[in-house]
Amino acid sequence: RHSLVNLEPCKTFIDVPVRRLDDLLRDSNVTSWTLMKMDVEGFEPFVFEGGTETLARTEWLAIECAPSYWKQTKFEPAAVFQTLAKYFSRMYRFEGRDLVSITAKECLGSDETIDLLLRR
Repeated sequence: RHSLVNLEPCKTFIDVPVRRLDDLLRDSNVTSWTLMKMDVEGFEPFVFEGGTETLARTEWLAIECAPSYWKQTKFEPAAVFQTLAKYFSRMYRFEGRDLVSITAKECLGSDETIDLLLRR
């Protein structure tokens, strides 16, 4: 796993330019997104904050639910799900090859990382 949430084991650091998701995609001339896969190792709440226009135009979002990472980045996991609920009405977890409905409450009941698929 690679994550910047826990910087303790890092030996060196480099500066990396960062752009908001909406700024990055605004000039793409795409009016909607069928599927967006996001894997930012615990920094999803930051991307959601900078991606409101993009999330509003996204049909499906694949993410890792990582409550323990979100807490380390000073985001309350319940607030993350409240943000997602503005854009997505259904949520599923993967069970083998099947998608199984899951609620935010179920996700919040565990600190384990869960692969989720959210649908508008």
